[in-house]
Amino acid sequence: MMFSLAGRGDAPAAFARTSRDGVPRNAVAASAVLVGVGVLRQRRSAGPGRADGAVPAPPSRNPEQRPERTAPRP
Repeated sequence: MMFSLAGRGDAPAAFARTSRDGVPRNAVAASAVLVGVGVLRQRRSAGPGRADGAVPAPPSRNPEQRPERTAPRP
């Protein structure tokens, strides 16, 4: 992604450079770091025990109308 953006001028030119093998190492490294930061932010914002970021439904006022609880996804 970063390699493509740099190729069209939307990212620094350092991401457009490739190694002798033709691998855009700077772009791959930057993309990996950004993905890692995104994953860590998602896990932090999800709260304890909620890695998927889902928000639980509010409790029902009538106990007979509560939906069945399912086991959390692994």
